[in-house]
Amino acid sequence: MVFAEAKELLQAQFEFPIGLSKPYKLCDYKPVYGAAFSRWVSNYDYWGHCDIDLIWGNIRTFFTDELLEKYDRILNQGHCSVYRNCEKVNRYYRTLDSMGCMDWRTVYSSERHFSFDEYAEHNGGGLSLIMEKNNVPIYAEWPFANIEFRNQYFQLTLTNDKYFSCEEDLMGCFFERNRDGLYFWYRKDGNCLKEEFMYVHFSKRVIKGADRCAGSEYYILVPPGLLMMKMEPIALDTAERIMKDNIARVKRISYNNERKTVQFAKRVVRRVKRMMQQ
Repeated sequence: MVFAEAKELLQAQFEFPIGLSKPYKLCDYKPVYGAAFSRWVSNYDYWGHCDIDLIWGNIRTFFTDELLEKYDRILNQGHCSVYRNCEKVNRYYRTLDSMGCMDWRTVYSSERHFSFDEYAEHNGGGLSLIMEKNNVPIYAEWPFANIEFRNQYFQLTLTNDKYFSCEEDLMGCFFERNRDGLYFWYRKDGNCLKEEFMYVHFSKRVIKGADRCAGSEYYILVPPGLLMMKMEPIALDTAERIMKDNIARVKRISYNNERKTVQFAKRVVRRVKRMMQQ
């Protein structure tokens, strides 16, 4: 649907004029989607929202029937959350005691972006924190891989040194997608290992080669952000070779970036000197 239609459906959920002049503000409205888009989700037990910068693995490996039956909300991050589809849960954003966190009326009457769908402790606490403080059943584990966007290589956030023993190990990491699921290949203490994830979130990272892999069951994602098609699942010796290639590529990119930075700094120094001489 077009943005104007979405805004109209969301406005219908509130008794006051909402702040929603730009699409990015929709992030704050994610908890309202179950009620606002009820005509599309009414026949489902659960509904959810996710970002578009994800590569999916096998969702049902992680979202089992037992898990779904136990929790009102599964995952508490803005890039993916799933909610039990009932009126009680769909109104949590307005019915739960804010417990000192953000007030939903303030969030939805303002044009400011609050990250209300997440923890957002930097803004006083969003719905994830509110639900936690109200003892709502939430599955808050991390079956996903969230890539740190500041690096050329694939360092996963909040994992410390679980997937590497040195920086060169980090440079070799990559993801494999096949018909069974999504796997993260890494090297630690001289061993080549892999772990399955439900999805990978490559926040703020430009990914190239997606058009070539569209519709394929087998492909890999290598640093800094390149999708490459493969014809079959990755064997151990192939993974070792890919890691070596990744290390060489990341080092080459890092060297080129450093050289460009030095060249830029030299140009700035020369320009300043000329200005001082005038």
